[in-house]
Amino acid sequence: MKKRMRLVFVLLTGIVTLLLAHQISFAVSKAEATPAPAICDGKSRKAYEDQRTSPDVELSPDYLLGIAEDFLSACQTRLHIQAVAKHAARAALDAGQTERSLPHFEIALKHGAVLSDAERLDYILSLWLNGRTEHAWTLRDELIEDWLVKASVIADISNIRLRDGIIYKISFPAPFGPAQTRTLWLAQPHGEGWPAAISHDADPALIALMSLRVGPRAQTMENLTLVQCRGRKIAARRFGEFEQTVTEETAMETLKAYLSQPQSPHFEDAGRPAAACYSTERLFLPVR
Repeated sequence: MKKRMRLVFVLLTGIVTLLLAHQISFAVSKAEATPAPAICDGKSRKAYEDQRTSPDVELSPDYLLGIAEDFLSACQTRLHIQAVAKHAARAALDAGQTERSLPHFEIALKHGAVLSDAERLDYILSLWLNGRTEHAWTLRDELIEDWLVKASVIADISNIRLRDGIIYKISFPAPFGPAQTRTLWLAQPHGEGWPAAISHDADPALIALMSLRVGPRAQTMENLTLVQCRGRKIAARRFGEFEQTVTEETAMETLKAYLSQPQSPHFEDAGRPAAACYSTERLFLPVR
């Protein structure tokens, strides 16, 4: 019965999304066929940005979605669509109106928008919530592949293939990123599920907090941190250096367990926020 209800939900969501996408596409095409109205100038864009950051109103997701869609309905120049449609897509997810997020993502991409890693994860979430599951996880795999290509310029990468997915080991020549990561093990599930990672790091923020408890000894602290889209936790901690065999065994065992039951998006109640991934910069370190 639950499977039948979920299938019906996915089908209905897909139909609604297609209708919204058609409606938005028609509006964009119609606007592009005529000269851009006067509102499409620097002053109007600044006014919109001022609305997005105004201290005089509650910057709720519904408000941000409304001003973005109002702006898009009046101004259809390519540059504005690239940026503001992304704003509208994220606001729709935050407002729990997932059926309205996907058309905005696809309009933005149609007009040449480039998505950040975090925005790509939001797009994947939007696809999944709108019934396009296979496409969602294909894009997840492409995101991981693209990041590994960038990381390979500055790090050594190896992998092990398992029944439930792939675990990549990314070894940096020196501590890297905001958490001073030395090695990152990145888990990519087969089929449905978000990626996760084990980070061998000496996070300055955690060291600063620990120093309040143990004093200078905190400066020697190292962590093995399990990083998931929806949460982080310390898998192991040591004052002094970890033995390499310990880090390797802990990372592999933790991520094997994760791959057997990876985190996945969830259908949210109507009107509730749909958040993709809170730990993007810890999963996909800012390599260039």
